[in-house]
Amino acid sequence: MSIKWLTDTIYVGTSTIDKVGIFSSLPILTGETIYHVIGQLVTAEFSEQFAKMGPNWIGMSKEVWLDPDPTNPMTFMNHSCEPNAIVTSGPQVMALKPICPHEEIVMDYSTTEIDPYWSMPCNCNNHSCRQLILPYQFLPVELRRLCRVYMLETLLADVISENALTFNPAVRYE
Repeated sequence: MSIKWLTDTIYVGTSTIDKVGIFSSLPILTGETIYHVIGQLVTAEFSEQFAKMGPNWIGMSKEVWLDPDPTNPMTFMNHSCEPNAIVTSGPQVMALKPICPHEEIVMDYSTTEIDPYWSMPCNCNNHSCRQLILPYQFLPVELRRLCRVYMLETLLADVISENALTFNPAVRYE
């Protein structure tokens, strides 16, 4: 695969998670802004049908998402249950820990979604893989508390309680 440069330092390369992903040619420090997310706002009511749309969309608040521009790095960013980056205010993507040159930049999709109908299978294959990616309110409490300090305040404002789980109709509970 030929390298597709998205910025001076961020490029699309071959990923072990989902064919392609984003990488940096330079080291990235913890807390450093990696890139800004640019796109169009989309609004709709939560529904089972709507939850299947927009795989790269970022939840901005209840029933409001940002659909990244096709050339924005977010379009190519993969999920990992062991993320090294997170979407924060701006919106921008920030490093959660040091990222080595040519290491894939990955985020936890659960930190950008509160739609109770949304879910998707996980392909990260990490030892801590949850197998199924669910909205933020379904993350384990300790993981929610770790991520919360970085997440979009407008998105978190619509989460009922830090300790409460809400029913996800897209998941079959057995």
